[in-house]
Amino acid sequence: TGLEISTDESSALVLGRQQLADRASLVCVDIARGRLNWSDDGRGLVGGRLRRGSKAKIDVIQPGDGVVYTVRRRSLQVNEVWCQDLATGRRRWIWDAPRGQGPKALIETPGLLLVPYGGRLTGCSLSVLARGAGKTLDTLKFPGRRIVDARTVAGAVVVLSDHGQFAFGHLD
Repeated sequence: TGLEISTDESSALVLGRQQLADRASLVCVDIARGRLNWSDDGRGLVGGRLRRGSKAKIDVIQPGDGVVYTVRRRSLQVNEVWCQDLATGRRRWIWDAPRGQGPKALIETPGLLLVPYGGRLTGCSLSVLARGAGKTLDTLKFPGRRIVDARTVAGAVVVLSDHGQFAFGHLD
């Protein structure tokens, strides 16, 4: 078991992840008031029905603008990106990632969510999602099978694959 903490400085909320044997739990604590805002047992029991088949190993937690994004691994090759309301924990949308390596990073821009991922059969890609709805707007492919790193640098998105190639995109 381990506890990871992410903070959203604009709202004084702390997000914590505890990975247990077969699933993770996600909690949101209001540190200004010293109380639990909401918790999610890793299967999506906050603000909606249980997602069929979700054991939910939470691999990535990314606070966004009024939301929290998580990458949840349902099985070895099946991953989902979840968007939940930061204040209530209610699920806003789920995006089913293509089979393969799950996203290792999520990059939020003012109108988009960028999701880099890779896979032996699919290669490396950067999916561009509409932030409010989680719909795929575009997918950019580049050489490689595995994402090594992804981040923003000086207003650009830089993605490094196992083939040493970089993909650059300008933030909106």
